[in-house]
Amino acid sequence: LNYSIDQINLGIKSRQVNIQKLNLEMQLIDDRQSQIQDSVTTKRDAVGVTLRQLQKIGGQSLLETLLAKSTLSDALAEVQNMQSLQAGLLSNITDLNSLSDQLLQTLAEAGQKQKAIQSEKSNLQNSMAIAVGEKQAKAEILASTKNQESLYQKQLTALQDQQNSIAAQISLMEQQLKISLAPGQIPAAVKGLLGWPDNLAYFGGRGPK
Repeated sequence: LNYSIDQINLGIKSRQVNIQKLNLEMQLIDDRQSQIQDSVTTKRDAVGVTLRQLQKIGGQSLLETLLAKSTLSDALAEVQNMQSLQAGLLSNITDLNSLSDQLLQTLAEAGQKQKAIQSEKSNLQNSMAIAVGEKQAKAEILASTKNQESLYQKQLTALQDQQNSIAAQISLMEQQLKISLAPGQIPAAVKGLLGWPDNLAYFGGRGPK
């Protein structure tokens, strides 16, 4: 259980580090998204300015533009200005489309990172729940072991009490036996009680020589 709890705790730490890493990546994506949105706003403003400038001179034909200027150089400069505005407009529109694509890609990455963060958080919660369960199981086993130890200790104490009681009874019986068998009450030994009888020869003629 201790090994399992240690492994789960390592997994929890790993998931926490991974969540921190994903949050940092998410922050970078948010910063990039903010920069792209600022660039989009700038490009849109530039497109709006260019369109208004072109609208002012767009109502005149090329001939009218040339005739409206006092000199040919002024007329050519006006035409070049119009061409420059149109080229800038095209460039800004191209950049705006590219930024829009980048913004969509960034939003998709942000969504994926958010899902990954939520998944890691869910896994982290599950791991923490498993860790709690393992710790509860450990506590229950320790409590059960402690209860068994207490039970065995009680049984051992009871057996020791029984042994002490039996020993006391044996000691008491020995004392009572000594008291009941006084030295004057023990029969004296009779000499020859277990010797050969004198008339043994009558039974076979064989006796001690």
